[in-house]
Amino acid sequence: LWDVLGMDDDDNDKNGQYGIDPFSLRDLENGKCPRTTSTSKKGGEEIVEWLPPRPYNSASIAEQYRNNMKSSSKKYEGRGKTPKQPPMGRYDAKNEVLLWYEHMSKAGGTTFCGLANSNMMPWQVPNYHCMPRKGKLKDGRVGSWPNDELVSYLTENGHAIVSNEWNAFSLEKLKLSKRRLDGTAPNRGDSSDAGPRLLFLTTLRDTPDRLLSAYTFFELTTKGRDDGPTFDQWIERILARALNENTRRFFRSNIARMNHVVWRFSGGALPLRLPHDTPTEDEWKPPFKTAIQALSQHDLILPMDVMTKKEGKTALSRLLGWEKFDTKGRALKGDKEG
Repeated sequence: LWDVLGMDDDDNDKNGQYGIDPFSLRDLENGKCPRTTSTSKKGGEEIVEWLPPRPYNSASIAEQYRNNMKSSSKKYEGRGKTPKQPPMGRYDAKNEVLLWYEHMSKAGGTTFCGLANSNMMPWQVPNYHCMPRKGKLKDGRVGSWPNDELVSYLTENGHAIVSNEWNAFSLEKLKLSKRRLDGTAPNRGDSSDAGPRLLFLTTLRDTPDRLLSAYTFFELTTKGRDDGPTFDQWIERILARALNENTRRFFRSNIARMNHVVWRFSGGALPLRLPHDTPTEDEWKPPFKTAIQALSQHDLILPMDVMTKKEGKTALSRLLGWEKFDTKGRALKGDKEG
């Protein structure tokens, strides 16, 4: 981004020709943290001034989730092995909370689902990497489901977490938590009272590192070979596949999109481009704004590198009440390749 903005010049843009510096890139490049804080009048909470505000109802939904987890745990405390099927009774959608995990491939999703398995009841977690089934598909691609289909599925299965790996983030899911992209509370007409409420979580990883990991995993490891195409050849092939929606693996080609994070969190609004294409401002700026707004409505964004370190454990414990950080889950042959 620094290079794109032209801020790598020796004079560091002394004349201001590159405009404002909204992400404090100059400070970061000079090794200075741009963080400034103040203390709120309510409870003395520390506020980071340059970050977007938290979702307005994040604390109340998270509290409901923690209470639900405590209630489920107490029911089976001292009874030995917990059942794998949800308890009999009506699914109380209005009081349920669903963790919506936005899973970018090779950004810690398997670990996150392992943590969910360690901290939640067996029936609350879909068996296949936290991805719900649909028909014969182990991964039903929940990111493509409309809200009413998701609520219907949860009513029948009782799950409390789902993971979306292959599709762009579904912006309409914000309605289930009575949120808007701009952070304001919605009117009655554009929100849902059906429930459940959603907590939105994701993990981010250094982009080149994530892409290299995707290449080695999908092209080499799962195919048991070390003489596959070069990284450049793989990128060229997978992006060509992304241009044709009729290919069998079209949905997986999204992992190699340019500016994948913007594409994902803009709801898929960023047009596909090849590495040497230069997008116009009209093409990239609206999706970029939408992606920033959508990420601002997430309740927790964890860098993959700190997920199971002190910072990550503290964040997960504070929001979700999770206290177990040994990951567990099924080890499937070929992992998600099948």
